[in-house]
Amino acid sequence: MKILWISLACLMLAAPSAFAGIVLNFTQSTLIGTPGSTVKFFGTLANTDPFVTFINSDSANIGSGFTLNDSPFLINAPLTMNGNTTTLLAFEIIDVTIPSFAAPGSYNGSIAILGGPAANSQNVIGQSTFRVQVNAITPEPATMGMFLFGGLAVLLGRRK
Repeated sequence: MKILWISLACLMLAAPSAFAGIVLNFTQSTLIGTPGSTVKFFGTLANTDPFVTFINSDSANIGSGFTLNDSPFLINAPLTMNGNTTTLLAFEIIDVTIPSFAAPGSYNGSIAILGGPAANSQNVIGQSTFRVQVNAITPEPATMGMFLFGGLAVLLGRRK
């Protein structure tokens, strides 16, 4: 029995520990946009593990109809991060295009960072959430004034 416990202890010390992971800190986790616009999320990464971690891919999602572009993350994220380090500068993580038919409201999304101890690892090593707040498109006051003036001109033109 003692040999079994010693063997298990040796295996636990020899095997790589579960990754504490990569922490993604968005500079702003909620961005505001209008239907048809694109919002760009920026952030930094921190490796909370003492080991070198490979960052190999990501998986992001948000509500139906929204278009996600994760190529900024794939282009800007480092391929590896040394243990207990942070990216010093914020970089573009993901772009979200709001569909033209989106109703005003909040839409939650998430991103998972995939990687691990090897160049071909595809474990979830970090996760974060973000939110897109969709506001209705409201005409600016000058446009409202032009509509009002045009409407009055039409009404006055009909009286004559």
